[in-house]
Amino acid sequence: LGLDPDAFLVACVGRLVPQKDPLTLAAAARRLPAGTQVAFAGEGPLRAELEAEVAGLPSVRLLGFVSPASTVYAAADVVCLPSRWEGLPYAALEAFSQGRPVVAARIDGTVDLVRHGETGLSFAPGDEQGLAVALSELAAEPARARALGAAAQALVETEFSEAEAGRRLGAVYRAICAQP
Repeated sequence: LGLDPDAFLVACVGRLVPQKDPLTLAAAARRLPAGTQVAFAGEGPLRAELEAEVAGLPSVRLLGFVSPASTVYAAADVVCLPSRWEGLPYAALEAFSQGRPVVAARIDGTVDLVRHGETGLSFAPGDEQGLAVALSELAAEPARARALGAAAQALVETEFSEAEAGRRLGAVYRAICAQP
């Protein structure tokens, strides 16, 4: 990936589209402490605008499409989801499965997964200052980031495992079959 192995790495994995709001992270990147690197993995119509926003910032890398995305999650210290709206964000589940905490915009779709101070941190959508503060906190305390990541991994392994999905589906079938 060509990333600095000694830097605190913030990864943003996803399409470069208005819904995913990569420009908020790009703006926040200007406020992050030295030793922090931001990597965007993905392609989309906002790429040119994103390139212009981060021009002259050596701490920001545009990786383009990366397959498998798990290589980016594995390299990251924290994953950022600045999205304006989401359903169930698979990027958060993928990050959690790799033991990575997520810093996400506080929107429907993320609030049940990214539990502030438990599995990651949250910020108001579009709030580049709030995002920069959250990322800076974790960059200053890598042990805290690792602890949040461990809690995130435990969450995804218990609440989103195949066994749990089977248990929940079985409960639905039993409830339907029990109706007169």
